[in-house]
Formats: sequence, structure tokens, C-alpha cells
Amino acid sequence: MKAIALGPMGIVCWNRGDTGEAESLISTAIELYAEFDHPGMVAVCIEVIGWCQAQSAPDRAATLLGAARTVWQRHSQLKLAQSALATVTRRVETRLRQKLGNETFDVAFDKGQALTLDDALRLAGATIEPRPEAPAPRTTLTRRENQVAALVAEGLTNKEIATKLTISPRTVDAHVDHILTKLGFRSRTQIARWVSAGDDG
Repeated sequence: MKAIALGPMGIVCWNRGDTGEAESLISTAIELYAEFDHPGMVAVCIEVIGWCQAQSAPDRAATLLGAARTVWQRHSQLKLAQSALATVTRRVETRLRQKLGNETFDVAFDKGQALTLDDALRLAGATIEPRPEAPAPRTTLTRRENQVAALVAEGLTNKEIATKLTISPRTVDAHVDHILTKLGFRSRTQIARWVSAGDDG
């Protein structure tokens, strides 16, 4: 079942009080969204897992809500999705503040806001592929492959990359395959992390 179906199903389960099933569905969805580099939907999943843990692990729930806030701010273009969750999130936050106290909630929330995306995913229970310790140099790829890799890191699909670079989608497919092979990667997410590591360096 695709992540696009798992996410809404998880929210439906949460609404009917089945937090265990909701968290199970969302935990599966978040790994798929992360694999295909959809940070907006990753933020949705982190936030909903925060809802699910509000009763059993309020500190963790507050941290997850903080982490989701940062993902929204840094990565997501899905403002409508964020707005759709906002009413429930405010209710959950109110309950967490009542349970933890404002000071404890704020400390946990701020901790979540400071997390990297990978750390936020791990906190939400996702399995994250390790980053390479020493990223391969940019010279490993051709100039065009570096261009394609940079656009993959921006979250563009192969079709969108083809349009942007004025080349055929089949050519983009070939470039992405070459990039994965040369770098020893298996996913677009790993390409995005490699690009990010190079930018940081």
C-alpha cells in the first residue's frame, strides 16, 4: 500500500481513538515519504505521531511537535496540509501543557525544533539509511550529473528535471541511474544527503 493512502488512514484511526494502529500506519508511511524525499508529508507524519504519543509519552510527543514545526518551516510547501492539522495540534499541545507544565513542554518542544531531519525521523521511529562518512567528491560525477543531482536534492521529479534542463525524461533516468551507481547509493534520498554534505563542506 502506498504512503499516500497510509497517511490519511493513520489520521482516520487516530480520530476514532485507535492510536496504536494510527502510529503503525504513520510509521510505515513516514519511511516511504522520507525515501522519496517528500519533507512536507514527513512533517505531517511526525506531527501525527506526536498526537499518538501524547498520552503514553508526553515529553516525546512535545519534542515531536517541535521537530514537525522545524520541518514545516525549513522544507514544506504544503501549507494547506499544515493548516489542516493545526486545529488538532493546538488541542494536543494544550493537553500536553496541562500534563507537563508550560516550562517542561517548552524545553521538550525547543529540543525538537533543534533536531536535524534525520534525528527527527529517528525520534518518530523511522529507519534511516546511514550517511556516508566521507562524501564522494563532486568530481566523481560529470557536470551534467552534478546538475541532475542538485535538482534531485531540491525534490524535483525526473520529469521536472527534464523540463528544467531541456532534455528528455529518458536521459534524466539514465543520469540518475549513473549517479546512483557511481556513488554506490540506492535511493534519491541518499543523493540529496550527498549534495547537502557537499554544500556543508
